[in-house]
Amino acid sequence: RKSTRRDDTDLYYNKEPSTSKKLHQRLIITYSPKYAHYQKTIRDIQVERAEKILHPVESGQEVLIVIGENLNKEAIEQYWGKSL
Repeated sequence: RKSTRRDDTDLYYNKEPSTSKKLHQRLIITYSPKYAHYQKTIRDIQVERAEKILHPVESGQEVLIVIGENLNKEAIEQYWGKSL
């Protein structure tokens, strides 16, 4: 591992061998604290935005979560055996 300075602009790297039967190569794995901080800032902004958009379900309100492809209202009604 190597570091150029002891501040937010450090760049660390590690060389790892990655070989198979036919191919011999090395992977260079890098880590930048500055870029990691940037990614965390972006993620925090996204979480904050999502929290503003989401609203809690009112008490007594039914919730139906449907996961699947090609599901429509008729398919859901047939599954549950009632009209939505």
